[in-house]
Amino acid sequence: AKAAAQTPEQKQRVALFELGTWDYMTAGRQRYLEHAKARFGGGGAVLRIPFAAQGVMLADVAKFDPAEALALTPWRSPIAEPTRRELAARFVHDGQYLYVRLEEQGDPARIQCAADVVGGDYWQLLFASQPGAPVHCLLVSTAGKCLLDGQPFDARMEVDALPNACVISLALPLERLTAAPGEPIYLNVIRRSGLSDDQPMWSPSFG
Repeated sequence: AKAAAQTPEQKQRVALFELGTWDYMTAGRQRYLEHAKARFGGGGAVLRIPFAAQGVMLADVAKFDPAEALALTPWRSPIAEPTRRELAARFVHDGQYLYVRLEEQGDPARIQCAADVVGGDYWQLLFASQPGAPVHCLLVSTAGKCLLDGQPFDARMEVDALPNACVISLALPLERLTAAPGEPIYLNVIRRSGLSDDQPMWSPSFG
């Protein structure tokens, strides 16, 4: 607007808008982001992933018991705004594998998959062994395709399209996640889409 204003009258109108409206809008937005970051931007809580009560499950995702798993909720946008998508991610381990259950409520027919994964709806798991360490990226689609750091990844996986939800169950070798029982792992989970701007995550990144 400043560049387009040519006459003194136009420049005065732009200046009045900046002082009377724009500055208040940007200041209010900044205060909101500071409040949201103070509330949600701590990098997520330190949580404990439980050991499976039945012991070693040999990567059999059918043995996953959601009742004993750690559930990651709630979910928000990258700047901590509410999301329309109803999501949950659940975790349990058996000392050899990390078992992951990714859930989205709603009609499974809404979910669109793409051959390249990132062109449709998919999940993204980011994990590292410690702050500053290399961050690994796992992409998972409901078509049963996985990419780890951009390369095909043969994970044990099941996809269940229920009447009111789509559920993906995975068994991930702990050694591939640079993790070990009793050791910390830094993790974030994001519901991505090449088709929608509503892409919530468990821990808002503010990036």
